[in-house]
Amino acid sequence: MPTEKLARFKKDETQWDKELKSWGLGAKEKEILKPILGMSYGLCIAQEQFMELVQLPELGGYDLSFADTLRKAIARKSPKQYEEIMTKFREENDAKGINPKLTRYVEFLISMSKGYGF
Repeated sequence: MPTEKLARFKKDETQWDKELKSWGLGAKEKEILKPILGMSYGLCIAQEQFMELVQLPELGGYDLSFADTLRKAIARKSPKQYEEIMTKFREENDAKGINPKLTRYVEFLISMSKGYGF
């Protein structure tokens, strides 16, 4: 559960590092994510956070319209629309040469919002 994970990460800040390592990510990727996720101990707990994440140049640099479409797909609990958007996110990031492990990790973070964020 996200609340249990938040409590665990807050209690032991090295838990985020361990999770990143398990995804094949390290300090470089943490520095990319930290300005947005640092205050929430590495978790994407607010819709504004995942909207900011997909706008980062290191994660594709998508515009606000794309980020808002993603937000709406989650808020409306529209699995089909959500999957279409995330497929586009993965495919375009792969074409742009974005680190695929980072793309998948961010997708994982965003997916946690589907059941709890709204």
